[in-house]
Amino acid sequence: MRKYFYLLFVLLLAQTPTFAQLNCVLKGHLDYVDQLSNVWGYEQNGREYAIVGTYNGTSIVDVTDPTTPTELFFVDGANGIWREPKTWSHYAYISNETSGGLLIIDLANLPASITHSFWTGGTLPNGTTYTNNTTHDLFVDNNGYLYLTGSNQYNGLVILDLNANPTNPPIVGLYTGAYVHDGFARNDTAWVGQIYAGNFAVLDVSNKANPVVLATKSTPNNFTHNCWLTDEGDYLFTTDEKTGAYVAAYNVSNLSDIQETDRYRRSEGTGVIPHNTYVTKKNGTNFVVTSYYRDGFTAVDATYPTNIIETMHYDTSPLSGNGFNGAWGVYPYLPSGNILVSDMEEGLFVIEPHYTKACYLEGLITDATTGQAISGVTVTVMTTTQNATSNFGGNYQTGTALAGTYQVQFVKAGYATQTQTVTLVNGQLTTLNVSMSATPPYTANIQLLDAATNQPIPNAKVALNNAYYTNTLVTNASGVASFSLSYSGNYNIYAGGWGYITQLFSDQNLSNTNNTLTLLLNKGYYDDFLFDFGWTVQSTATGGAFERGVPVLATLTGQTTNPGTDAAGDYGNLCYITGAGGGMSNNLNDGTTTLTSPIFDLTTYQNPKLSFQRWVFFQNGSTDQMTITLSNGTTSVNLEQIFDGNVYEGSWALREFYVANYLTPTNQMRLTITIGDIGAANVVEGGFDFFKVEDAELPPIANFSANSTSGCTPFTTNMHSTSLNNVTAYLWLLPGSDIGTSTDMSPNPVYTTAGSYDVTLIVSNSVDTDTLEMLNFFTVYENPTVAPTASANTICAGSNVQLDANATGPSLTYQWFGSNLANNNVATVTATPESFSSYTVIVTSVDGCATQGSLSIDVNPSPQVEVSVNDADICAGQSITLSATQTVSPPQTLTYAWTGLGNSTQTGSSITATPTNAGTYNIQLSATNSFGCTCVKTITVNINQNPTISNMTLPPTVCANAPFNLSAEVVGAEPFEYTWTGEGLTTSNTATVSTTPTLPVGIDEQTNNYTLLVTDANGCTTMQEAQTSVTLCSSVGWVEDENATFQISPNPNTGDFTVLLPNDNTSNLQLTIYNQLGQEVLLINHAATLQQGQELKYHTTTLPNGIYYVSLQTNGQQVVRKMVVER
Repeated sequence: MRKYFYLLFVLLLAQTPTFAQLNCVLKGHLDYVDQLSNVWGYEQNGREYAIVGTYNGTSIVDVTDPTTPTELFFVDGANGIWREPKTWSHYAYISNETSGGLLIIDLANLPASITHSFWTGGTLPNGTTYTNNTTHDLFVDNNGYLYLTGSNQYNGLVILDLNANPTNPPIVGLYTGAYVHDGFARNDTAWVGQIYAGNFAVLDVSNKANPVVLATKSTPNNFTHNCWLTDEGDYLFTTDEKTGAYVAAYNVSNLSDIQETDRYRRSEGTGVIPHNTYVTKKNGTNFVVTSYYRDGFTAVDATYPTNIIETMHYDTSPLSGNGFNGAWGVYPYLPSGNILVSDMEEGLFVIEPHYTKACYLEGLITDATTGQAISGVTVTVMTTTQNATSNFGGNYQTGTALAGTYQVQFVKAGYATQTQTVTLVNGQLTTLNVSMSATPPYTANIQLLDAATNQPIPNAKVALNNAYYTNTLVTNASGVASFSLSYSGNYNIYAGGWGYITQLFSDQNLSNTNNTLTLLLNKGYYDDFLFDFGWTVQSTATGGAFERGVPVLATLTGQTTNPGTDAAGDYGNLCYITGAGGGMSNNLNDGTTTLTSPIFDLTTYQNPKLSFQRWVFFQNGSTDQMTITLSNGTTSVNLEQIFDGNVYEGSWALREFYVANYLTPTNQMRLTITIGDIGAANVVEGGFDFFKVEDAELPPIANFSANSTSGCTPFTTNMHSTSLNNVTAYLWLLPGSDIGTSTDMSPNPVYTTAGSYDVTLIVSNSVDTDTLEMLNFFTVYENPTVAPTASANTICAGSNVQLDANATGPSLTYQWFGSNLANNNVATVTATPESFSSYTVIVTSVDGCATQGSLSIDVNPSPQVEVSVNDADICAGQSITLSATQTVSPPQTLTYAWTGLGNSTQTGSSITATPTNAGTYNIQLSATNSFGCTCVKTITVNINQNPTISNMTLPPTVCANAPFNLSAEVVGAEPFEYTWTGEGLTTSNTATVSTTPTLPVGIDEQTNNYTLLVTDANGCTTMQEAQTSVTLCSSVGWVEDENATFQISPNPNTGDFTVLLPNDNTSNLQLTIYNQLGQEVLLINHAATLQQGQELKYHTTTLPNGIYYVSLQTNGQQVVRKMVVER
């Protein structure tokens, strides 16, 4: 069952410890209840995701906003600590080492949904069936081939072709040459970590069905975990998954001569373990990024593969040193550049890296006198962890992550330590050559004094040790040991003597000016055999007698006969063992050997407890034994007799004895250890170490506390024994809890069912046992249930969504978290998210129990438009143009619907309308996008009524040259503006005007048109036209001008006639023919200048027989002649 919880980032930061970091910044963190394994990254449509392996499944996390990583989906899987994800195309492939086969997740529809399936095997190229149940690791190469490593049936490589079928890929090849733990492949070459062989192998996989080994290379710690190749393909980087192991660099440009070029190890001396390493190129520089278990992740600059330098680090784990905890995986390939780190206990980290080139330092070290190169010089860049050692040619290489001015120290025994100042610059190689001068030796005097009496301790042992010197001396009568030294610097000093407790004095500085130390030792009996305090050995055996030496691991038919180490917890690595150095070739033969302690005085102890560690091995069926005897000078007792088949056979066993229970303590105490090989030839081995005498403890008194005695399911409490008097064993009775019982000092029981629970603690030490029972000590309340739902899982931007906690429990209170909540402390809330948003509700019962649930709302963008009109106040019958303008970029594809201008709906982003009815119109636009989201806008337009000319009066017939009146009555918005036009009128802004019409010469009657334009107070207009007939009231027709200067010939005529012009030049001549009714029947214009006496000929077939008047107008004058047409 999945265990996971989510905290808002603000709360998360408040609870997240501060971790050490260099050249990077924590952007986001997602906590998990379950332990994590590896992590991989994925990008699609501009969004970034983390694929996280957990103890019980696979978590898909949106890290597009690195400050708020959000889990979108979780795929349950078989419980297990190994889960390794990789991606290809839009698929994720996840291996595990428990069961169920290979998980395949289709990521194509992220962030909306995922689907998944399991691949459990197929047919091998040879036709046999392969069943995939477990796989340790996997890798997908650039050509779409998936390499499974460490699988259940073939633990080398199983090669699948994803191109053929990404969800049911066929098997195209196997490699069975060795167990492969992890691997990397590119094109036709695979690089695999053969962890148990202690090397990496290079395989030609051009023929997937038959991989061929091209080369192998051992790695520094012979436990090759993973490897990664540079983009150029000329250097390979590896990790060994061992305590204090290295990240190593190799030149692989020549597979017949692979050379290690450098190795890197952080936190020297802590035993921290490297795990997974990757190579990424930034700005042309290769950086090697490594998940480093308890040290978080690191990145080293590999510009110079012979000198790799750490330039980035983020410690995700509060733990340190040796141990398989902390940063399991790291992924440095997201397009944003952010780095993903999966910490087994601390969760998912999103880190913003600042890739920075290192400051490079190298040089040559020579003897100042001889000029010869000096090897073995330790070069340390002070205030950093960077150090190097000069090679046989005297050359060294080192550097730092941060630019600055540094002191660089050069140290070698026999030479004066030299310190040089150097300024280092990022991305720049600095050369610093050094000449060192040999130094004369000096004497260091170490005096040992009794801590209680301040008296010298003669015949004690003093050992000096550092990287350049090791020696042990005996103190003289003044308690002084005098050492001849050539190195000035820090030493570790071990001091002890029989009757005193051996002690380590770390980092004691000695030089020719600081060459005297006084050290205090406490009385007591302690011997870990770092020193020889005078134990004696007797032997009747032909070989393998007790000797002080270093154990050597040995086995016989699968059984350990020599553990290979001395007892844990003491100084050094020496103990007494049978046979010099131990091992099968020096086991005890044909006799006995006895180890006897010096005499020790126990009369000053109140209740002395004697302890030691021992091991013994007897070949099966042996009747031999080990006997350990304690004597007080007069009486001896056997403390132990160990035979074949004892539970500690072949391993160290701590034994403790209260001396007073066996005999009376005296000042003549002595311990003997005897082991024998008697009778048949059997393998016999034994060892003895870590001898101590201490005062015994008092009987225990049971007591305990808990950080909480009540809580909610699942209720986890941290219990702690506060029992007194050196308790050595604990037994907790915790009925109803997940553990039931515990032997820990501080157990952490979990109660998943509500109720009251008793607690019992039974404690013991070497003296006695005590019990404390507390009834109804814990009260556990039921947690509320919560399964939040939404009224809609997808909405349009600007819309509301109802969120319902859907919770049950007693007297609940609610707290919602998320964006744009109208309320956050009720069961059902309204949210208006602006984009894809996650919401979390914490439901708390009256008992203070809280449960949280989360859901996500997907938000589609809504249109954003503004509406405008070219004129919001017009007159009826005028046109308006309405326009919609999008206010977002890039613009969306929208459909438009305009209403409010009548019964019909108009479409388009811009429309034109001509409303004829006056009134106020509320015009509404609905703009809808492809998601169905709509924006509604309203604009108001006022349509004014046009004025109405209700009555326009004028006589139907008027006489020429006689005045008459025109008048009109108008209805509308006053005041009105009147504009009259027509013959004889001038503009007059009145309702009634007067005019005197005239007729042209020769015209007896004509119709005059008169027009009235009325403009009201709103600027609206109306126009009306009227006609009247103007006549010559005395006669109808033309009068011939008797003085006319032009002639018509012939006259009468048949329609063909000639006009003879006057005797002067004529221009712009207009000839017009009128009938007897004064109607114009022909008009001819002559624009050009005509010469005097010129004849103009005309031909017309349209004039019927009758009398006509010919008018000739020119030069501003008009003359008329009568013409008769007869046909």
